Amino acid sequence: MSRIMQLPTTDLDVFMARKRNTNVFREGDQVGPIYQVETGCVRIVKSCDCGQRCILAFCFPGDLFGLGSQGPGEIDAEAASDTKVSKMTASRLGSMMRQEPQRALSIISAAHGGQSRHSEHFSVVSYGHADEKIAWFLNCLAARALQAGFDTKPAALVIDLPMPRGDIADHLGMKLETVSRELAKLKEAGVIETIGFRKIIVRKPRELAQRAELDAHETRKAVERNSVCDWMPAVSKQLQH
Repeated sequence: MSRIMQLPTTDLDVFMARKRNTNVFREGDQVGPIYQVETGCVRIVKSCDCGQRCILAFCFPGDLFGLGSQGPGEIDAEAASDTKVSKMTASRLGSMMRQEPQRALSIISAAHGGQSRHSEHFSVVSYGHADEKIAWFLNCLAARALQAGFDTKPAALVIDLPMPRGDIADHLGMKLETVSRELAKLKEAGVIETIGFRKIIVRKPRELAQRAELDAHETRKAVERNSVCDWMPAVSKQLQH
């Protein structure tokens, strides 16, 4: 999640407020404008013919969207929480292309969402185990918090979740109950602490990052299989302390 590229208000034409679960745009709307999240969170959604939805990405304050795989030619953009969004019209972007082409190109690239981000999300959803998916998602949010300067203490990163857990499930290709179960496991392991449903404190950022790797699940399973605790249960508690 590295799309933070805050545009000054002089570059923007329209400011819009959207209530939770209302659309910023729908698939098939006019292509051209670029949007920036000011407050809240926007989810980028692709609906399947069977009625299942897939949340391709979440956009947070400073994120740009509206083109390519994050534009109305292919997806819906919805407010995941009460949200304020600003918009740069196609005509203003065209003027910038003539006057500041390099800057305009960087804005266009950011509004596409970034191929590396999409590839990583696809890999995690397709090949990751449930524990790796949740760790990856939280690790992305923790890294973003550091990038944005929200918290400079890596020993206790605070993550505010603007979206419900159902949205997280649809983003990671999981069931809602699986999301809750995996969060509970991380809490039991002391990696995170939860405060209600919308606030998470990351107590062990390094371990969270390790758990987010795609082979982390199999690595831990191998360690468990080879552990002395498997064949000496009487002393397993002593080994853990």
